[in-house]
Amino acid sequence: MKTRKSIIEDIKVLKANHKTLKEFAKEKYIDENDVANIDVYMNEKSVFNDFSNPNDPEISNELIDYIESQAHYIPVTYPINIRIHSEKELDQELISRKLKEHYWKQLADQDDDLKNNGIISLILFLTGAVLLSLYFIFQFVEGINLVFNEIFSIAATFLIWESVDYYFLNRNAIKIRRLDTAQLAMADVEIIK
Repeated sequence: MKTRKSIIEDIKVLKANHKTLKEFAKEKYIDENDVANIDVYMNEKSVFNDFSNPNDPEISNELIDYIESQAHYIPVTYPINIRIHSEKELDQELISRKLKEHYWKQLADQDDDLKNNGIISLILFLTGAVLLSLYFIFQFVEGINLVFNEIFSIAATFLIWESVDYYFLNRNAIKIRRLDTAQLAMADVEIIK
């Protein structure tokens, strides 16, 4: 049975024998013009969701999932070109417009998430600050139950900590997702027969 130390050593050897993620992305996706190419091979699958309105179709979830799984490894500094290989005739303009629409909707949703994150962080911080102020005020008031006053202190500390966590950690994750989405929203689409 392997020990923790041997597993850590195995991981170091594994990392030493493989490329970095940046090298992998450069080799697999990036061309000589510094453009990241994602190749999609369409067989019998449809580009559009079967349940969407034929007059205003939505891109299929399988296609979106595949594109996002490939784009995950591409640094946001590279523009993306989605190359769809297909035997059948596809409307490049429609696919491009629908992909951009999909990612612009996600981008707008993430903008709302950032705004809500800021508002919730501010509310948590202000509530914590008010409770902390009450805690300090009640320190000097006689007849206030000490346990009751400590509850203010604990609640204030918790709320202020949550506001900092919500603002700095959650907001950062939303911003990273937003950058990835923006990269895909600006992607070019090319149909290759």
